[in-house]
Amino acid sequence: MSRRGLLGAAGAGAALVPLSGLARQATPVASPVVEAQAISWSAVANLSYAMSAETPIWPGTPTGFVAEPYVTIENDGFYANILTLSEHTGTHMDAPAHFIEGAATSDQVEPGQLVAPLAVIDVSDQASSDDDYGLSVDDILAWEAEHGELPAGAFVAMYSGWGARFGDADAFINADAEG
Repeated sequence: MSRRGLLGAAGAGAALVPLSGLARQATPVASPVVEAQAISWSAVANLSYAMSAETPIWPGTPTGFVAEPYVTIENDGFYANILTLSEHTGTHMDAPAHFIEGAATSDQVEPGQLVAPLAVIDVSDQASSDDDYGLSVDDILAWEAEHGELPAGAFVAMYSGWGARFGDADAFINADAEG
């Protein structure tokens, strides 16, 4: 599978794995209230990168990220921008409705469904010499041999090292992969 194909599949999987129950639901959620759940972790991984005009965008997107100031502290007492971006620019979540007709939209996704154990599979060595490297079953099995079986409901992220294209390449991989 190509890198673009993997990214598309991973995006769909990332949206659907923690939302597997919602993905089959075609009717709105009755209440935005979420019951309290016991959640524990050893670390929280921030998967975000700062946006800029150089932020890589999904192939075929007509324009990249643009931040245009429209008020300033000096002139208006506060600072604000007008932002222009495609929905597939930067860190984001695709709701199941993005891929499945009639499935849940982002306003129907409960926040608790976006919290999951994280497993980061480092394939940066392979991806450094192959721009289209795709995560393989062997990569997953090697991760499990070192860290143990993937937890049920885990969010599995492929670390390609491409974060260097955003700036801080080490922020993601240094997250506690077992937490």
